[in-house]
Amino acid sequence: MKNLKKMSVAFAMIVTLGTVAAPSVGAYAATSCTSQTKSVCDFSSGALSYKITGNNTCTVTGLSAAGSNAKSCKIPSTVTCNGKKYKVTGVAKNAFAGCSKLKKITCGSSIKTTGSNCFGKATVCRK
Repeated sequence: MKNLKKMSVAFAMIVTLGTVAAPSVGAYAATSCTSQTKSVCDFSSGALSYKITGNNTCTVTGLSAAGSNAKSCKIPSTVTCNGKKYKVTGVAKNAFAGCSKLKKITCGSSIKTTGSNCFGKATVCRK
């Protein structure tokens, strides 16, 4: 019985590790999707991190690890996570507030909502 419990725990860990991140390909494809639920999924693509907010929409939550030293960034109109395309419609509260190196953010007309202090001290340009 003791061995059965150990095997169950080991199997659960293997299943969890094997399903946490699924690679995607293509322009603005997510490099990782860190949540198992489709309604609340955090992922990174290039220099930015996102949170899925609806069936086909997502919000920028800040810079990803790959973009942590960026001096400028461009928020795309769409991004792909696990093969599904999402329209980028917002920027979260304080998304870039702590990014002292970031000086310029370019965003398009798809951005409809912005949280307080979302751009920090960066200059924002609209396409």
